[in-house]
Amino acid sequence: MSFYAHEKYLVKVIRVIEEDGLYTGMYGESLVKKGDLVVKDGLGYEYPVSKAEFNEVYAKVSKEAKPKEKKKRSLSPEELLQMATGYGEMGEIIKQENEARDELHIELTANKAL
Repeated sequence: MSFYAHEKYLVKVIRVIEEDGLYTGMYGESLVKKGDLVVKDGLGYEYPVSKAEFNEVYAKVSKEAKPKEKKKRSLSPEELLQMATGYGEMGEIIKQENEARDELHIELTANKAL
């Protein structure tokens, strides 16, 4: 089934009117002509549209499937070990930087000339 886009929503053609007359739909009766279309929007509302209006206002579009989400993979034991080792090493580096910063601060405050 083809989808058609209006500037605000998508519809699909569910029926082509075969002869002039009255179409009884969700909003009561409507006068229709042969070739007019009955469309259904995404909310389920059905209504007739003249062929001329349909050709002027609607554009054919293709409805694409949403891309599937990638499945999250589990980390291997080796990868977990590498991560843990990296976090441990990072903690040691930060500790050393803090100690160096503290020593520099002590040296600077001890020098009264500054």
